[in-house]
Amino acid sequence: MRLTIVRHGETEENLKGIIQGHTHGTLSKRGREQVRRLAARLKNEQFCAIYSSDLGRAKHTAFTIAVHHDAPLTLTPLLRERDWGEYNGRLRAPSGEPRFGETKEDVQRRAHEFLKKLHKYERDHVLVVSHNGFCKALIRAMTGHQKLPNLKNASVTVIDIEGPRDTVRVFNCTKHL
Repeated sequence: MRLTIVRHGETEENLKGIIQGHTHGTLSKRGREQVRRLAARLKNEQFCAIYSSDLGRAKHTAFTIAVHHDAPLTLTPLLRERDWGEYNGRLRAPSGEPRFGETKEDVQRRAHEFLKKLHKYERDHVLVVSHNGFCKALIRAMTGHQKLPNLKNASVTVIDIEGPRDTVRVFNCTKHL
C-alpha cells in the first residue's frame, strides 16, 4: 500500500501561535492558497480512498483535494490533532502534560488503531489529511523513527508499506508551494 499523508493548510491560529487541538481552526488566506496548490499537485494521483480528520481545517483541505478524485472521503475523529485539554485555544502551552487532554501515548495509540483499519487497502493508494501531531504519530507508527521535525502546513509525505518494511518516498515536501 502507498500512503500519502498531508497536513492541513496554514490557519489563522497557526499565525497567532494558538494551540488548536480539537478546535476547528480557520484556514488563512495563505492557507487556502496552499491547499489549492496542494490539490493541484495531487490531482493526478490515483487514490482509492481519502481519510481526513473531522476538524474544519483538515476537512476543508480534504474536500479541496477530493474534488479531483473519484474516491470516497471518510471523516473520522481518529485523525484529529492531539486534544490539549486546558491548553486548547491558548497561546503555546507550558511544558508538561495538559490536564483533561491526551498524552503523546494516547495519540500514538490512535495512530496504531487507524493503521489497522487500512489493512484492507493492501495494494492501493490511500490519502490521509490530518494535523502535525497526528501525522507525526502515524509516521512514527510506520517507520519507528521517534525524532521527527514538525511538518509544514500543506506538506506531503509518501510512505510505501511493504510487508515488514516501510519505505519513506517523500517527507515533509512543500515544493508545490
